[in-house]
Amino acid sequence: MLESYPMVNRSCTLVMATAAFAVLCAACGPAAPRLHGNPYLPPAIAPSLALTDTAGQPFQLAALGDSAVLIYFGYTQCPDECPLTLANARWVIEELAESGSRLAMVLVTVDPANDSPQALRAYLDRFNPRFIGLSGSEDQLTQARLAYGVLTATPDSSHEHSDVIHGTRLYLIDPQGRLATSYDMSVPKEDILDDVRALLEAGS
Repeated sequence: MLESYPMVNRSCTLVMATAAFAVLCAACGPAAPRLHGNPYLPPAIAPSLALTDTAGQPFQLAALGDSAVLIYFGYTQCPDECPLTLANARWVIEELAESGSRLAMVLVTVDPANDSPQALRAYLDRFNPRFIGLSGSEDQLTQARLAYGVLTATPDSSHEHSDVIHGTRLYLIDPQGRLATSYDMSVPKEDILDDVRALLEAGS
C-alpha cells in the first residue's frame, strides 16, 4: 500500500507540470492589441450593411477581404464633424504608406434625400477616391443605424436643407471582420493610426 503513494505523487506532479506548460504556451502566443477609444470585448462580427454604393452596386463588408475598415455615418453637407473625420481617415491612410491599401473608409449617409450617388461620389473624391459611399432606402438606412447604435434627427424640415443631427462615432473593424473599437471625436488621429497599424500587423 505504501509503495503506491510515490506513483500518485509523480502523476500529480506530471499533471501540474503539463497544466503549467499549457499556461506558459498560451502566454507566449500573440497578444491582442490594446486599442484606444471604446474597444468591444470580446470583438464580435461587425453588423452587415445591406446598402448600395455610389456605382449602384450592392455592398458587402466581406468583399473588402482582409482590410481593416473605418465606418462613419454622416452626410455631404455636414459643416464640421464629417469633413474632419474624413480628413483624419485620409491622414491615417497616408501615414500607413503601402499598408494604406488595406484600410477602407466607408461613409453611410444620414441624409439620403440630398446625398445622391453623384453627390456622395463627388464629396468623397475630395478626400480620397478610394473612400466608399453608401446609401439605400429609408428602411435599409434605419436598420444600418440601429445595428451600429447611431441616432439621427432633422430638427427643422421647413427649409430646403437642414443640418442633420447625428452620432459622430467612428467604428473600426479588424481584418477578420470583427467590430474592434469605436472612437468619439476626442480621440486623436494618431491613436486611430496606432490601432489600425496594430490590427493590420496582427492580421497579416
